[in-house]
Amino acid sequence: LVSLKLGCNLLGPDGAAPLAKLLSCCTLLEDLNLRCNSMGDDGVALLARQLPSNPHLKRIDLSCNGIGSFALRWLAGSLLDCKSLTTLNLAKNALGNTGAELMGNAMQHCAGLAELSLQRNCIGDLGAEALATGLMNAPSLVLLNLSWNQIGDAGASHIAACIPHFHRLQFLNLTLNNIGPAGERVLAACDRSRSQRCTIDIRANSSRPAWWRPNCVQCNTPSCIEARRLGLGRRRR
Repeated sequence: LVSLKLGCNLLGPDGAAPLAKLLSCCTLLEDLNLRCNSMGDDGVALLARQLPSNPHLKRIDLSCNGIGSFALRWLAGSLLDCKSLTTLNLAKNALGNTGAELMGNAMQHCAGLAELSLQRNCIGDLGAEALATGLMNAPSLVLLNLSWNQIGDAGASHIAACIPHFHRLQFLNLTLNNIGPAGERVLAACDRSRSQRCTIDIRANSSRPAWWRPNCVQCNTPSCIEARRLGLGRRRR
């Protein structure tokens, strides 16, 4: 088994246990897609403990699963053995600043990571600072999605300081945060210092639409539904 795609099946915490047993046997797995299954902290923690059995994993999608800092501790520890990982999607969870710090610490073991999505995770300035420090160890990053969070000017400044180190970065998504004109200027200045420019999307920050909600982490809240209707929930490259 090389690819396992069970997205949008509402497996829940109960479905995670037999799936974890399966993962312990799939030593050649490269693609794991379990998005939108509402497995929660306990369920994802069970799965994360089995990831070291799959050293060839390249893509992991655990978006929209109710992941908090408890499960992320297990996941971050398991990334030690995922040397081949290139894509990690943890969007629409509940990582917060603590989770962002854990992810930052885990980045020292993800030198080959090319795509990271932490969209809609209630990450603020403190989380952005910790994440930015860790991302210095991920020079292969091509796409970074931090949209729909609570990052302000201070957090944007820390992220901007990393941009010159990302020689391969092509797209940085910071839409729908709390970034004002000061943060926007710092981001633009840091990008200009790179020999290869990247696209930095900072729309809907200082002029956010009225329906924006910083604590929106579920898929079907009114504000998320409205965002999809307007086309703001889709990933842009």
